[in-house]
Amino acid sequence: MEIREIKKGELDFLWNFEKENRKFDEEVLGDKFSPFYISEINEKEKKSWSDELKKSFKKSDVKIFVAEEKNKIVGYIWTNTHFLEYLNPKKKVGYVNEMFVTKKFRGKGISTKLMVKSMEWFKSQDIEYVSLCVFTGNKDAVEIYKKFGFELFSGYMRKKI
Repeated sequence: MEIREIKKGELDFLWNFEKENRKFDEEVLGDKFSPFYISEINEKEKKSWSDELKKSFKKSDVKIFVAEEKNKIVGYIWTNTHFLEYLNPKKKVGYVNEMFVTKKFRGKGISTKLMVKSMEWFKSQDIEYVSLCVFTGNKDAVEIYKKFGFELFSGYMRKKI
């Protein structure tokens, strides 16, 4: 298993993970997912998501690491060091945009390796704090983040009217 930076030519491949991720989120959250998150898996949404990823990839404060096994990408983590600067510009805050490991490769420590690589990169950038958002219904993800010392800091609440 190798954890490495993604290559520009591999960005389009990540849409496969995004599709799987959206289906997984819908399974975990049920009807709570659709009112707040885009679940469409079509060409228009692929272009929108891919364009955002490619725009992000060009920035020096963004890193995308992939987990590769036998020349096949099996997971990734997308991070940056500019999120939340508006809250306190004196503090350098990192952010985990998204982490995903394909179902077949879960439970093999890949998420841990991706997080370790990301934390090393954050430290090299003099980041003091790292934040992320996670669906509380995704118990496995919550446990992975807790293992790395993340703790509940803020809650996102919603109500149907």
